[in-house]
Amino acid sequence: MRALDPNSSTPAIRQITDAIRDAIRDGELGPGGRIPGQVALVDHFGVAKGTVDTAINALKAEGLLVGRQGVGVFVRTDADVDDDKDSLLARIDARLARIEKHLGINDTED
Repeated sequence: MRALDPNSSTPAIRQITDAIRDAIRDGELGPGGRIPGQVALVDHFGVAKGTVDTAINALKAEGLLVGRQGVGVFVRTDADVDDDKDSLLARIDARLARIEKHLGINDTED
């Protein structure tokens, strides 16, 4: 993974997200692969933990990375996307059921 360019006018967070994104695109970090930990990224890029966290969170929000509590951060796979879809559909179904109950709609009356 490329290092930061200290002479660049591009903010460090953007350089980090670009470097990780490029490493994914170039196959250095493959689907399902664990990215280096926070300490390793702080050392590699020479920035504060908060800067690394902000960059990682931005890539999670883009859908490129997924965090697994107590395990690490990984490059998203198709299975992660399927899990997210299933979770989203379950939340939508539950919310729709609450709305129907609130409105007094009985879904068996078709």
